[in-house]
Amino acid sequence: SKPSKVAQIEVSFSTSEPLGMLVLEDGEIAEVIPGYQADGLGVRAGWSVVSVGGEQVAKNAPKLVAAAKAESEVFSIAFSLPTSEVSIQFSTSDPLGMLVLEDGEIAEVIPGYQADALGIRAGWVVLTVAGAPVEANAPNLLSAAKSGGPSFTATFEAPQLPSPTATKNRESILSRASIFARTGGGED
Repeated sequence: SKPSKVAQIEVSFSTSEPLGMLVLEDGEIAEVIPGYQADGLGVRAGWSVVSVGGEQVAKNAPKLVAAAKAESEVFSIAFSLPTSEVSIQFSTSDPLGMLVLEDGEIAEVIPGYQADALGIRAGWVVLTVAGAPVEANAPNLLSAAKSGGPSFTATFEAPQLPSPTATKNRESILSRASIFARTGGGED
């Protein structure tokens, strides 16, 4: 079986409002409080802090977060995302609607096609197609499976990504954060 890629995401936070997440010593996010910054940015309980402001986290994650928050108006936290395996059955009579890289990573999901309707997201990784493990041949395996009968099943590694709504919120919060950073220096 293919070695698992560790999905990571970097999120920028503004220090002008509460983060709204409970970070354990080992970096795991134990709770995300609805209505606060982390929730709006799509952070989920179960994610783990990998680095704060570029500094790797071993233990002491809450102290690193507090220190970063005290040092600047905006800081970033990189999270590793838990993943789960998902099996999905495709019809061979309709276009799949996803751009798949050689290594199996889903680069793009095209709105209105099968992959979109089945809930597949960019960032997922194809592990198997019709029972065959994906090594460096994902597009070829998918093409072959499409010509092999009325349907086929593919297994994906699905990281717990932020929701699409959170992405819109993230853009809004980041624009507020960058405005705050530009105007918060006490300069004329």
